[in-house]
Amino acid sequence: MTMPTTRQMAEAVWATWPGEAAIPGGAFDLRRSSDDSRRSRAATSNRTATDAEIAEAADTMQSWGQPAMFWVPGDAPAFEAQLDGLGYAGHDSSYYYGAPVGPMAERVPPRIATFEIWEPLAIMADIFTATGTSLSRQEVMARAQCPKTAILGRVGDDPAGVTYVGAHEGIAMVHAVGVLPQHRRQGLAAHMMAQAAIWAERNGCAWVGLAVGAENHGARALYASLGMAPVGSYQYRSLPEPS
Repeated sequence: MTMPTTRQMAEAVWATWPGEAAIPGGAFDLRRSSDDSRRSRAATSNRTATDAEIAEAADTMQSWGQPAMFWVPGDAPAFEAQLDGLGYAGHDSSYYYGAPVGPMAERVPPRIATFEIWEPLAIMADIFTATGTSLSRQEVMARAQCPKTAILGRVGDDPAGVTYVGAHEGIAMVHAVGVLPQHRRQGLAAHMMAQAAIWAERNGCAWVGLAVGAENHGARALYASLGMAPVGSYQYRSLPEPS
């Protein structure tokens, strides 16, 4: 089974975590969104761009009240160097991780540990917020036009964790994995990932994927323990905010 490419993983992210509007074509696909998520707002390159085309894309994003920000895959060193020369600073280096659905779906969680629920319950929205997924980011999930679900995780009788998963072209992309601090280190994140894989298999996906920060060593160790491996890398590059 061929591992998805970096671009395929990225396209699954954009489809399952979309901006409010998209302007495709030309040198860049632009995404307009009022939320605070880089994934739904960064411009993405379609081909080699001139400095003038980069400036035009930046002007459009700034006219929307958004940062001039570009998604740069790790396999595009020339584009990275071009942006560096134009004063764009790199930040938020991340990896895409992926794994075949089958082995992950075999890790069946305990019977009352995980529940697939769409639309998210109020308690799920509260846990998303408490674990760093803001209300504006929860609105991104709501507007995604793809097969999707949210997963509630429990520890004993207590609602303790949440995640969101959406499907695009055979990839089930997991976002916003969160476990309340008092319930961490009890295996709940692994149970929710297994439930995401079970949902993915039922919805015809061959792969489970996610994006994780390069410095998030704890999460990366968890995903590796589940059989997930890095597929590719990326970072964002943006102009410094005016002082």
